[in-house]
Amino acid sequence: MFYMTTLPSKAKVVIIGGGIHGLSTAWKLSKLTKILVTSLS
Repeated sequence: MFYMTTLPSKAKVVIIGGGIHGLSTAWKLSKLTKILVTSLS
């Protein structure tokens, strides 16, 4: 996990919300796919 100071201009997946469901979804997608997952809290 890393933190960015600016948001990417494009994303295939954006998860809004850093609660247990949002972060769990982001973690699973990052492990199962090769795409960059962006989570906004």
